Amino acid sequence: MILIISERIKTTVCDVLSRVTLIGDDIYRFDDDLSLMEFGLDSYQLITVIIEIETLHGIKFSDEQLIANNFNTINNIIASIKEALNEKL
Repeated sequence: MILIISERIKTTVCDVLSRVTLIGDDIYRFDDDLSLMEFGLDSYQLITVIIEIETLHGIKFSDEQLIANNFNTINNIIASIKEALNEKL
């Protein structure tokens, strides 16, 4: 069950990144620990990604979570989403 939820979250993250960034569909072939900033993710795109993820998952990231390091890789984004979902419960 947890693996299914993680895969759904990853798919959502990749879908958003594909739409919002210049990385496009290449995001689906990325190593989940590669820095998205090195591939062109800028601060404007990052804010857009955060807003879309909050909307799609019905969550709100805390001020403490809103640091670039929490959103610089796919795995870090997934971890931030899981943390926000746990806080919501």
